[in-house]
Amino acid sequence: SSIRPSIYSNVIMPLSLEKKKIIVIAYIAVFMDMVNFSIIVPILPYLSMELHATTMQEGILFSSYAITQLISLLVMGPLSDRYGRKYFLLLTLLGPGIGSILQGCSYSMWTLIIWRTLTGFFAGALILVQAVIGDLVPAEERSVYLSRLDACSSTAFILGPAIGGVLSQVNNHFPLIVGGVISDIAFVAAIFLLKESNPAVLQRREAKKMNIKLEESEKKVKPINRAKVRITGTMCLCFAFEFCVRWTTNAYESRYGIYLSDFFGTSSLAYSTLIIVQSVICVVLEFWVYPWFTGKLKIPIPYLAGIGMAIEFFSYLGMTVDSEMGSMVFCTLLWIGYCFAAPTSVSILSTTTHPTILGQILSYNNFFWQGSLIVCPLILSAIYQYNKKWIYYFSSFTALIATIIMGYMSTWDNVKEIGRTSMFKAEDAKEEKVEIEMKTEGTSSVPPTEKNQTEVLSAPEGEVKPVPPAVVESEKSASVVVENQTQPVNA
Repeated sequence: SSIRPSIYSNVIMPLSLEKKKIIVIAYIAVFMDMVNFSIIVPILPYLSMELHATTMQEGILFSSYAITQLISLLVMGPLSDRYGRKYFLLLTLLGPGIGSILQGCSYSMWTLIIWRTLTGFFAGALILVQAVIGDLVPAEERSVYLSRLDACSSTAFILGPAIGGVLSQVNNHFPLIVGGVISDIAFVAAIFLLKESNPAVLQRREAKKMNIKLEESEKKVKPINRAKVRITGTMCLCFAFEFCVRWTTNAYESRYGIYLSDFFGTSSLAYSTLIIVQSVICVVLEFWVYPWFTGKLKIPIPYLAGIGMAIEFFSYLGMTVDSEMGSMVFCTLLWIGYCFAAPTSVSILSTTTHPTILGQILSYNNFFWQGSLIVCPLILSAIYQYNKKWIYYFSSFTALIATIIMGYMSTWDNVKEIGRTSMFKAEDAKEEKVEIEMKTEGTSSVPPTEKNQTEVLSAPEGEVKPVPPAVVESEKSASVVVENQTQPVNA
């Protein structure tokens, strides 16, 4: 009888060419989706002005999208655990594509708000690709691939605003239509190129394809049962850390341009140039430097995250200097710290969460990310009215909290393995050992081979190594060999 292969074998085996293709296609899908997003976002304020939006309508335009996106993140992750990643990743390309075109065709503010709000329900590509990486990539390499996923987003934010600026010369509607077409092209390509990665879904499909019911196939391949969701202390620390890390992007995008304009009269061209320079730095750090630190140098992930958040803490304080260039330099350092910290929560959660509920836990994690996106602009806007510099003093506390969280994790005995080694790798090995032992019960009367005698004698006291399956299948022939070897040879 054959031994069941590890249902999480992707955790310990090197990536096959097929898996690499799936990940590359998923990267491209996120990149195209983020290009669409980065083309549209810089244009929306100008389109709102063209449509004579009130201050309230401008606020609703952005907050309504954030709220529906939050709902999307909470729903798509768990559903992708049950029904597969591919279907929902396709939705995150088709929905924003159609939504962007409809937004571009809007000639009243409330119509624009409605289409923008509905588009948010399909904005969940990032969490799905995080889950794909969790499905396919070995635990020790997962942080590298997550960092490169962030690099895809950073690259999109280099190209998107530039494309949007050129297209806006036609009119403010045209960039939204082009952005939607880009997403729809990615959708069509993904239909044919993207493959499913969820192991539980693949198993069910295979059983259906072979016309075998799961109850019957259990004799050959044990079905992957969905684990119960239990919120652990490690998860809570990761959720809090994610909120603090993502505060960085929200504090920057919602306030820093206005801050530079109010204090130093910085032009939009100078600010756009700063964004492009910072995005290029982020791509280099996320695609090459971070993987080198974690992959080649084997620096523990909590160490890097703690250093990154400490850099953010001092950068927030430095951004308040009375020098335009000095403030921009510290702001750039802020993004350097962010690149070292950004992949941390997902890396840790993906190695401490049961694979069958990974999408759901990543949904919870992204809930805190999205919560930061909603709460941060509101809090900083209220503080900004009283003292403009206080917004960065306040933000430095979020960086300090995140630094403390990573400092605490850095004291753990398994700090070198956090986010790098799957806790289910050991559990799976135990399951297989139990199955082997169950299959070999009652075979003690069969004389062992010389190899198995050596294994039994060399095992620690009180522990007997299980008989390999190949030996179990050939017990009779092995017995004959041993008997022949032990009989005296007649002259």
